[in-house]
This record gives sequence, C-alpha cells and structure tokens, in this order.
Amino acid sequence: MSSTGFSGLRAFARRASLGIRPENIGIMRTSLYKHSSSSQQTQFIDLFRFHLRAFSSENVNFDNYTNNHLSALDLYKLCVAEKDIRIDPARELVAKKLSKLQKQLNVYDRALKAYKEKLISWGKVKSEKIKQAKMRQDMNGKSGEHLLPVEVEEKIEKEAEIETWKELEKPLKPLVPRGMYIYGNVGTGKTVLMDMFFQTTTIGLKRRFHFHEFMIEVHRRIHEWKLERIRTKGRDLHIDLSSEADAIVQVARMVAAESTLLAFDEFVVTDCADALMMKKFFDELFSQGTVVVATSNTRPDDLYLQGLNRHYFLPFIDTLKHFCKPHDMDTEFDYRLEKAKGLKCLAKQRYIFPLGKQTEEKMEEIFSEVTDYELVEPKTIKVAFGRTLKVERVTGRAAMFDFQEKLVMRWKITSIWSGGFPGSL
Repeated sequence: MSSTGFSGLRAFARRASLGIRPENIGIMRTSLYKHSSSSQQTQFIDLFRFHLRAFSSENVNFDNYTNNHLSALDLYKLCVAEKDIRIDPARELVAKKLSKLQKQLNVYDRALKAYKEKLISWGKVKSEKIKQAKMRQDMNGKSGEHLLPVEVEEKIEKEAEIETWKELEKPLKPLVPRGMYIYGNVGTGKTVLMDMFFQTTTIGLKRRFHFHEFMIEVHRRIHEWKLERIRTKGRDLHIDLSSEADAIVQVARMVAAESTLLAFDEFVVTDCADALMMKKFFDELFSQGTVVVATSNTRPDDLYLQGLNRHYFLPFIDTLKHFCKPHDMDTEFDYRLEKAKGLKCLAKQRYIFPLGKQTEEKMEEIFSEVTDYELVEPKTIKVAFGRTLKVERVTGRAAMFDFQEKLVMRWKITSIWSGGFPGSL
C-alpha cells in the first residue's frame, strides 16, 4: 500500500478517536488492510487498537482483521463492536442471509469453473465429430441432397452430438444459488449491507452497478453490437429470429460471461424502453448462471407501477422473484435522520425556508460541519450520453451542486429523446 494510502488510514483512525464514525469506515479499513504489506498490517492493528480505546468501551477482537475471508456477517459484527454502526436486528438478519449466500457462491464459483473447463473439452470433441461428418458428406456426394443446406447442417450437428455423447458425457450445469432482492424504506441501511456483502465476497467475476447506470451500459452495448453486425455482415435481407441475431440475447450472454455475480443498488424501473426489454435480457442472464443481488426502495410487485404497457413488464416480476428471494427490511428506522441529529447546526430542522441570504449562510454552515471543515474544490464529472456535470464543491464525503446546473443538465439529456424541445422538461 502506498504511503498516501496509509496516511489516509491514519486520518480515519484520528477521526475515529474523535468519535466521528461514518458507517462505511469499517469497510474502508478492511480494504486498506488487504492491500497493505505485512509490516503495515502490524501497524494497522496497533494503530486502531490505540485510537479505538478513545471511544470504544467494548473489547474488539482485532485478530479478525488478519482474516482475509470475512463474511458479510463478520464485518457487520465487527463494525457493531467498534461502534461504527448501531445494533439493528433487521440488518443483522439480512447480513446472515447474505453470508449464507456468500458460502453458496464460493461453492458455485468453483463448480462453474470446472463445468466450463469440461464443456470446452466436450466442445472440442464435438467439433471434431462435425468435421468428420462433413468429410463423409463430401465423399458420399449425393447423401442429403434432398435437404436444404440449413437442414443438412442441423442433421450433421445432431449426429455429431450423439456421437460425442457416446464417447464423452456432456457436463451438467451446476445448480445456481438464488440471489436476493432487498427492499425497504429509504435510510434503512440497505446500501451499507450491500457494501459489506460485495466487499467480502471473494469470487473473481463480480460487478456492482447503480441500476440506472447498468441499463445505460446495456443500451450502449446493444447499439454497438448492432453496428458491428452491420459492419461485418451487412444488413439482413430476411428476418432472422435466431438468438445469434438477437442483440439483447447476445449482450446478455456477454454480460453473463463477465459476471458470476451482479450487484445492483437502487433497483427501479421507470423507463418504457427498459421495461419492455428486461424480461428477455434477464431471462438470458439467469439462464447463463449469473446470480443477482439487488437493493431497492420498491417492492418487487410495485416495480414500474402505472407504467406504459405495464402488462408486458409483469412477467419479468415473476422471473425476478423466482431467481432473487425478496426480503423486506421491515423497519421504519431512518439512519439519515439519525446522522442529522448529530449536526449541531441543524438542531431539529429538516428544511430551511425561505430562500435568501440567511438560508445561504445556513447551508454553508451545514456543509462545513458535514465535511468536517475539509478542503473543498470544484470538480467536473461525466454523466450519461457524454455530458458533463459541474460540481461546485466536493470532498470525499459530500458535494454541493448548483440547482441551475442540474436543471440545465436535465434539459440537455431530455432533449436527446424529445428532439430538443424545452417543453418536454
């Protein structure tokens, strides 16, 4: 780990000793620890043993930090022990279920790798059988001349598969673990649990997305796949309904090949184009063996509620519930409000009104306290469709946006779909 990273670690420790304990600090510590050298690991443990005495009255087992195979539940308990997060039976139950899923994923990941290796060997034997069958076809000359070329190919492939079965048993796909769909009110700690789960899941092919960003990527890849197909094969002169010509299916297969586990934050469906393609896309994704874990503020049965042509979307809900077990957080506690109670400048206020100089001064005071008076700077970030968004001030923990900037950005993005008419905002 770089000296800069270790300096950051010391900053976290100092902040902890002052009693400032953001919920994700335990996850950051674990990440920093895993990427440090053995000598730095020793310093890591000593550093936190010293600083955490300042506010923790409980005995924390720091030996847990030396274990690179923490489960989500282990990390949850560790954060509770360090007083980084409060005890919450609802979150602990989810952490237990996610830890159980992690064990299943580890077994599944090993079985999936073995299956793919055997499938490659099986495919090589089948390819050789097809090659031999085609050679016999050419030697016989008239054999199969009454069949169409496509029918001949299908006949040869079926015969080759039967011959391969006789010589080598085709490997069976391993059983796929059922994912989770965690939903509940805002501020109930779903994202923190996803942080813990994803951080401690050790399989290699895992990816995490905000669901909206994921769907943007899917649409982009579908568009690119279609352009590439036209470039290499030209435009089809007839309608091809095969899966090989289906952009949605092909992109789903590519995503599945890249991801044994897909983790989604903020799973929500509001776009008609997304809604109409999701059944086909996720059917293929699940059939390829990808496991999905998602968090959402919406019950699965309420997804795309009152959306245009929702009856076309409803079959996807059944698919989602079949492959991802729904779990209601079942708590009304809002951690965002709990954090706000610790801000002296807010007192019991939840909003500031009316707009004016006093409001601006109050916002400045709140922002300074939230950021712990850290150095702030402007930043430009990339958003959808190649656009950029200016952030007035940003630190590692908070950002301040200009409302007009966001309003203009919304109009720019909306104009892509509407033809540029301001009235579509």
